[in-house]
Amino acid sequence: MRIYGSIQTCFWENADAQKLSDQGKLLATYLFTGPHSNMLGCFRLPAGYITEDLNWDIQKVKSAFDELAEANFIIREEASGWLLISNFLKWNPIQNPKQAKGVQKLFDAVPIRSTISKPLISCLLNHGKYFEAEFVDRLYTLKPNSINPIDTHSKNHIADKDQNQEQDTDQDQRILSSLREEVVSRTDNDLTVKTAPPCPHQEIINLYHQILPLCSPVRVWNTTRQKYLKQRWCENPKHQTLDWWKKYFEYVKKSKFLNGLTEGRDGKPPFLANLEWLVRPSNFAKVIEGNYQEQRK
Repeated sequence: MRIYGSIQTCFWENADAQKLSDQGKLLATYLFTGPHSNMLGCFRLPAGYITEDLNWDIQKVKSAFDELAEANFIIREEASGWLLISNFLKWNPIQNPKQAKGVQKLFDAVPIRSTISKPLISCLLNHGKYFEAEFVDRLYTLKPNSINPIDTHSKNHIADKDQNQEQDTDQDQRILSSLREEVVSRTDNDLTVKTAPPCPHQEIINLYHQILPLCSPVRVWNTTRQKYLKQRWCENPKHQTLDWWKKYFEYVKKSKFLNGLTEGRDGKPPFLANLEWLVRPSNFAKVIEGNYQEQRK
């Protein structure tokens, strides 16, 4: 049992949360901070526990659960009592590798055949941080029709490991060569800025979130960050397509270091890139030069 629980202030600013009744808000608060909750946001909570803790009758519990489910605040399997707070890891992000290991252990306790397992896996992939590479591989293996950015190790992959590694290395080199050519071939910067179409900041941010779910999410996009992205967009006509940025992020996705999947030094947390870091001039050049490309053995 946890000693305490917390609620991020952004929860109360959420439009769906503001629409909840007082009864729904109380149950939501209980789910965040109650004695049965955990740092995964997914746990077994039979309705009887709530009737005792909140002194509610069973119909009131069911009504509150229905309200939270309708608001997409939770996903609940009534028969087993298991539930998932849909955006728990978004509102309560994992803080360090030690906490990530605890979350991994909690995930192992969730029935894999439960109806909440698939949305839970999506939540972990979208909002999880500091996970070990093997755990991320397992999540992609368990999620049907998903594309694993870290090369899921299926039986076929293991059987053909050497051949696949060689093919991956060749593919990485082709991508890297293409990215380099496009940067080196930049035109006069002043002219490019004047003729460049408007930088689609939000579309690029969306691509970043979609392709790099392990990297730090963008929560604030201030003028400084806008400036860096606009500079990268304007400095070369070939940067002025979403396809180019998709290719750039997919290349970043191949680096365990940039995705927070390597151990930190001197007991520090692993490094984890964010979008601002990726578009700063010196970092941008280093990524394209292959400085963060792991050597395959």
